[in-house]
Amino acid sequence: MRPHTTAMNLAIAGALLALPAVPAFAADAPDAALSPTAPAVTGSTDAARPYKVSALGQFRTLAVRDQDPANDQSMLYQLRGDGKLTDRFIVGVRFGVFQYFTAEEGESGWRLQDTLASAGYRTPVDLGFRELKLKHTLGLYLPTSRASQNQDLYVAPQYALDAAIDIVDGLTFTLQPSLQYRWHQYAERAGYRGGMNTQVRYAVRGGLDYLVLESSKFGDLAVGASAGSTWDQKYASREAFTSDESDQVFVSENYDWEFHVEYAPLAYLAVGVALEHGGRVLRDGIVNTFLVHRDETELALTLSGSY
Repeated sequence: MRPHTTAMNLAIAGALLALPAVPAFAADAPDAALSPTAPAVTGSTDAARPYKVSALGQFRTLAVRDQDPANDQSMLYQLRGDGKLTDRFIVGVRFGVFQYFTAEEGESGWRLQDTLASAGYRTPVDLGFRELKLKHTLGLYLPTSRASQNQDLYVAPQYALDAAIDIVDGLTFTLQPSLQYRWHQYAERAGYRGGMNTQVRYAVRGGLDYLVLESSKFGDLAVGASAGSTWDQKYASREAFTSDESDQVFVSENYDWEFHVEYAPLAYLAVGVALEHGGRVLRDGIVNTFLVHRDETELALTLSGSY
């Protein structure tokens, strides 16, 4: 979900830092997943307090359910804290855990998310007719997730820029490029056709948000949509294997889109619903993308609160 007004910022932005979806193409991301609807920046804090604590719960399911829907459902729980060092400089830390409704025999359905520590700095630019809001964020992903530990990830530092400008009153355009370096113990994954680990991840997404309602009595209501692409550059391989992903300096491209509706009845409480889709651009050696797909298009329901 993306921030809109001050009330929306207080209720949503801090809690939804790097909020993960579960697209199959992002199995090696620091969180074991990426999210089309996640802002890549730290959240806001109340002007009257130098700190903020946020909690979030999100339910995810495929938009097209089959006869055994539990295989395609999950919950995400997040807790994060933000501290304002100056009017422009904010630091934060985020913890998260996934709950899957099916698990292998003898295993738990609970999985930790990678822990994220971040520092963000705001640099607004006055363009005369509008203000361009810029936020620079340095993040550090720590390998607390099962996926990152299985890949022997040491750490994943990331730089993200969040740029936002009001096209007209109530309509905001956002652009979010990011760059991430993934430091693994080994360049190659274990196992047959394991391929090379991701070394560098480039990502960019753009979005539009429209504030439908802004009321101190009825709350804030906003709708929006965004789309993005991610490029994963693998570690260079010394040999050419049968797997494309083991070829020298292989770059895997992923794409996604989302549409969301957000409602904040109170400054510290927000609910949201989103329809999301993401997948690989290259499948079986050819470009093969889908606008929607029964195994990739998901519905996400989110409840967040902050203090």
